[in-house]
Amino acid sequence: MKKVEKEFCLTDNSVNVYGYRLLTEGLELERFNPPIGYLMHERDKGVAVRWEDFRLDGDKLYAKPVINDRDFPQLAQLIEDGFYNAASVGHIVVLEWSDDEKMKIVGQSDVTVTKWFPRECSIVDIPGNYNAIAQLYDENDNVLHDLSDNLSSINNHKNERNKQSSFYPPQFN
Repeated sequence: MKKVEKEFCLTDNSVNVYGYRLLTEGLELERFNPPIGYLMHERDKGVAVRWEDFRLDGDKLYAKPVINDRDFPQLAQLIEDGFYNAASVGHIVVLEWSDDEKMKIVGQSDVTVTKWFPRECSIVDIPGNYNAIAQLYDENDNVLHDLSDNLSSINNHKNERNKQSSFYPPQFN
């Protein structure tokens, strides 16, 4: 294992390329356990990184990666050389969200996720692209928002909530 001393910003309150945002203050970091990640969200290739030294600075959460250099022998050098220079939270478990317009900021076209945690945080070349964050999930691993084609919206799932109300917080019924 090789620890890379470069800090990565894992998340902040800004709007991502999908039009929604994840509030850092709603991140349940203790539930990001184990704090692992893949390379480009490719789980089938194995765990590439373990995150350590979490640090909060305002709304930005930073961490340092420990690289699985046995299975990814060149990854640490590629990070140090700047070829992989970003992190991307993945398999996001949404515990609470709001589509209240008062919570939206400039550039936001979709919901504000107010309580959440990731199951992984990958090393990526470009964060927030179509290959980065694949989907949003509820606590039971049911897909809430498929971002792979960037066409669906959590708001389109409102009718499905009545059928699966146990998967959503009561305030959204």
